[in-house]
Amino acid sequence: MSIKSIVKALLGIKRKEDLSMRGLLRCWHRRLGPYFYKKKYTPDDVVAAMQRAGMKQGSTILIQSSWGEFYNCTGTPQQLIEAILCALGPEGTLCMAAMPVALHGKPFDVVNTPTRAGWLAECFRRYPGVKRSINVRHSVCAIGPKADYLLGKHHLGETAWDEKSPYYKLSLVDGLCFGLGLGAYWIGTIGHCVDSLLRRKVQYFTDLWDAEPTCYDYIDYDGQQKHYYNYSMPKSGPKMRIPSYFKQRHIANKYLHRRYQQVSNLQICCFEAKEVVDVLTALGRKGINTNLLPLKRGYKFEVNNQQQ
Repeated sequence: MSIKSIVKALLGIKRKEDLSMRGLLRCWHRRLGPYFYKKKYTPDDVVAAMQRAGMKQGSTILIQSSWGEFYNCTGTPQQLIEAILCALGPEGTLCMAAMPVALHGKPFDVVNTPTRAGWLAECFRRYPGVKRSINVRHSVCAIGPKADYLLGKHHLGETAWDEKSPYYKLSLVDGLCFGLGLGAYWIGTIGHCVDSLLRRKVQYFTDLWDAEPTCYDYIDYDGQQKHYYNYSMPKSGPKMRIPSYFKQRHIANKYLHRRYQQVSNLQICCFEAKEVVDVLTALGRKGINTNLLPLKRGYKFEVNNQQQ
């Protein structure tokens, strides 16, 4: 048994969870939550809370979630998806992160490869009419009038989160990023846009990335195997990411306008995509971010007098 497995066992973290503060809190919430939170709620209650946080007819939203935190919900994932789509209306667009499960020895199949982004995301991936972006590391699923715009060029960017990614494009269409059951300060994958936008501009961020792009194979919608090139960012930090959690919490509290709601035990966190990208990029230029490696010693950043 590895040291990592032993630490997880001592802290009560499930094997499939990250060895991080978020993984620790998630597991303990699931263990102790049912003793403190017993109030049941419906998918409509979740939608009402999301509307209080800013979602409305015609909105474009991205959801990342942990279905394990929905233990007091009386509805199914399909019912929640349908309730959200009804609230968004025909002009609204619903997106969910759909990072693919790694199938060793097999290429990513944009139609059939499951997602490891949670059960709600997997149910959404299978939902009629949903489309998926081509990206082996950080695919996104979407349905609605903006789906093609958000997803269409994901594999043509240099990274999974640059200007051609759905994550960045959300900031151009006044999108909202929701975390359902992921904690009170969940900023989400959109935070990686900073690493991509500053990759060629600030040496610290340059050093986070591989020097050469990686070739990724995938099976397209037409059933043909193809490939694309993307730069990878393997140096995001050590496996135990507890300090990263507190850094993200500090940034969310001090620099961003967090829209928070709670339904029974379910924590619902919402941020404006444009604010996240603009503010975090300005902070990144000053050396303020949630990355842990490489260490910032020896790098030059802008003078950190005030938020830009």
